[in-house]
Amino acid sequence: MTTKIFNQLNNTKGISTMKNNNSTTTKFFKVFIALFFIQLFSLSSTNAQVTWLGEKLVQPTGISSDGSIIIGNGWLDVNGLSDTTTGHTPPPMMYLENDGANLIQAYRWQNGIVTPLPTLGGAQTEATGISSDGSIIVGMSTNGSLFERSFVWSSGVMRDLDSTGGTYHHATGISSDGSIIVGWMFDENSVMHAYRYKNGVMTDLGTHGGIESKANGISSDGSIIIGDYKTADGKTHAFRWTESGGMTELSELECSATGIVSDGSIIVGMKTEAGITKAFRWTESGGMRDLDSNSGNDWIVCGIVSDGSIIV
Repeated sequence: MTTKIFNQLNNTKGISTMKNNNSTTTKFFKVFIALFFIQLFSLSSTNAQVTWLGEKLVQPTGISSDGSIIIGNGWLDVNGLSDTTTGHTPPPMMYLENDGANLIQAYRWQNGIVTPLPTLGGAQTEATGISSDGSIIVGMSTNGSLFERSFVWSSGVMRDLDSTGGTYHHATGISSDGSIIVGWMFDENSVMHAYRYKNGVMTDLGTHGGIESKANGISSDGSIIIGDYKTADGKTHAFRWTESGGMTELSELECSATGIVSDGSIIVGMKTEAGITKAFRWTESGGMRDLDSNSGNDWIVCGIVSDGSIIV
């Protein structure tokens, strides 16, 4: 199934030329994948129903286990509206990043209603993770001082994850029960470090001897964290973190970990060999292997389903 999906994507116009170091293209790819799997699901079930999420939530980033709650992001234009009724047309959503004139707004979809999430006092929010039951959402919001902060939203209330945790930090993932949150923060020297937040404490995970790090994902129970660290010569390496073993490198190759299954046994991402970006699948017993060793194209891997059967 995995190979079939990668072959289909590889034969889709415009996909094979995407680069993993282009954040703009990566964001567009996420939107494409969301649409692709809606189509894939529709084709595989005679009773499937496609639901339009509206014009506001245009970049889905998470979904609850039962599929009833979806989070994502869209444009908040300079006049505070999430559409084009003011005559100001935001850039295409493939360019979903703060460009100074158009800010990102986080949204929550439930029962056909799209609701914007509040901010921490600033103008921008970005949703990145959701708990299994959909009751807790994490992400980034600017505060009144325009610092970008990790937020936790629950029961309609938005709060700063850690008001003492420096000036900048972003939440990027959350455990299934919402008790553990991961992301990145700036240390006292404004260097990016991966963090783990549990029981009210934000813990610096270090940089594995490199110059910076960031967490990209977490297993369902929060025991395994994946991410990247950067070496002194500027090369990116994927890591796997556990409380007992700390941060360990997945490969000596340049690589980035982007997805992890529920139990943490499989990690996926991208690696660079001979100037080509390839998709990989990693297990503790088998190590890192290519998903498509015969392709000469660049790949982008966004994530993996909970049981590891499908990689996107």
